[in-house]
Amino acid sequence: MSTLSESAYTREGTGGDTRTDGCTLTLQPNATWAAQPAPLLSVLVPFYETSPLTLLRALIAQATSVPSAVELIFADDGSRDPQHRRAVMDELARCDRPAAVLVASSNIGRASIRNALTRASRGRYLLYIDCDLMPGETDFLARWAEIAAAGETDVCYGGFRMRPREEGPDRLHAYYSARSDCLPAAERQREPAKYTYTNNLLVARQVALAEPFDERFTGWGWEDVEWALRVDRHWPIRHVENPVLNPADGSARSLLRKFSESVGNFALLRHLHPAEVAKFPIFRVSRVLAVLPLLSATLPLLEIVAVDTHEIFPMQLRYLALKLYRACLYGTAHDIDEA
Repeated sequence: MSTLSESAYTREGTGGDTRTDGCTLTLQPNATWAAQPAPLLSVLVPFYETSPLTLLRALIAQATSVPSAVELIFADDGSRDPQHRRAVMDELARCDRPAAVLVASSNIGRASIRNALTRASRGRYLLYIDCDLMPGETDFLARWAEIAAAGETDVCYGGFRMRPREEGPDRLHAYYSARSDCLPAAERQREPAKYTYTNNLLVARQVALAEPFDERFTGWGWEDVEWALRVDRHWPIRHVENPVLNPADGSARSLLRKFSESVGNFALLRHLHPAEVAKFPIFRVSRVLAVLPLLSATLPLLEIVAVDTHEIFPMQLRYLALKLYRACLYGTAHDIDEA
């Protein structure tokens, strides 16, 4: 692959201030990139310390059957181990579709790396996908290309499904997501911003450039919901059935860790969109829990039930413990206490 250093890349917050923190972003396109015109659809996939090869190969296979022009851009968000990036580069070098790897010299986070992908892309429409997912159907990419070609939708979310685990304590991830997030398009459409995530999101280029992700969100969670709440004021969000498939390979402990990471982001979301967040069930429950004495003391007990190392508790009880754990965390957040 040839190397193209894009020194013009900067990180711009939603407030309009340009921030430089020593991170260099380098675009490394394959041989087909320069020979192809600006495509209809740019597929944008960030990854960090994990291999996106399974998704990449599935997308390459589907892109060959899409009549419209499609480009693929994968972004390594500052992984310390270069093996995954090198594997992606090797795969894209053999790809006959325009493709590139965007490399960040240091980890800049979920919001910032997606903004960098937006600026690196050339398509009229941008499709953001998480690197650990898979197309739900063999015509997944063709469906998105058809929606993009119609040009009637500015923002569209396709949803996701969980691949169920048949046994073991880690079934909780699939059980939780299937009941909380994997909703039919008609149900998601009733609260379109609340159920819009960056794991399978189609956005018109002009919208993505006008409304970048807020880079004040760091770590895991809520940056996509904040973006959707902001965007939905000007561009209606459409929900369709074109899901990605989540392998449900996250452990209960990893979910608890992500929930802990998201406390600050949820407080920021509440600060930016108080009226909208006040309607969220998780906020209402956390407000009730916030006034209870010894709230933080209940977290270890809820963790024991949710993790359930010895598979003692019924799944419904573990599910309830997981939801209460998250609500208790948010109830202890400073912003929630003073909202």
